[in-house]
Amino acid sequence: MELVVGIVVGGFIGWWLDKWLSTKPIFLLVMLLLGMIAGVLNMLRTARDMRQVLGVDETPVSEVATQATTETKNKTEEHSDGS
Repeated sequence: MELVVGIVVGGFIGWWLDKWLSTKPIFLLVMLLLGMIAGVLNMLRTARDMRQVLGVDETPVSEVATQATTETKNKTEEHSDGS
């Protein structure tokens, strides 16, 4: 639902701007693209929140990114030592 809302709102705003400025279809395409991006980000955010509420994923996203960065640095250091 959130994906559809983002696309519809972006499309409507782009259509309205094109109609108002007589620049068809530039703003429609740009705003549709932005609406799709916003919709996907909203879906991902909602999915993350649902996973945390259900107890499937208890690690906050910021900690996961930090752990991944630390693991990558450790692997890089191991390989640079000649092992």
